[in-house]
Amino acid sequence: MRVYNSAMNITTLLADSHGARYASTANHILLGAALRAAIDEINKPEARRRMVEAVDRYDLPALAAVVREIEQNPTFIAGASKRAKDDPQLRRLKQAVGVAVKLAMAEEGWIPALTSDGRQDQGRLDNNLRAKPRWFTTARRYGLA
Repeated sequence: MRVYNSAMNITTLLADSHGARYASTANHILLGAALRAAIDEINKPEARRRMVEAVDRYDLPALAAVVREIEQNPTFIAGASKRAKDDPQLRRLKQAVGVAVKLAMAEEGWIPALTSDGRQDQGRLDNNLRAKPRWFTTARRYGLA
């Protein structure tokens, strides 16, 4: 039986060169709490298993496996719900969650996939899930390292 890692947290997010760009989001009272809540959801062993399966079995972005739990988390809702969809702070929160997923997937041996022209491969979440996500519409795809 495979054991799924769960060592990623806000400290490891901010220690990463990409994650460090979101220090202001992590330090914001509401947005930081929302980011921590999302990381807590990502770190659950069952969530990790589903994230890997989403990529490996179903060719979906890893975030597709946990987006419902993140968006239903009361702390995440408190940080995101009173913001317009085009709010720059909300966009930064969503991007920081994406980096957290990237770090979690790296712990599982996966790396971001690239398109044939070298750009990040992005997948639509709203086309692939039964329930349309409220805040997340696209997410990074992954391949084995």
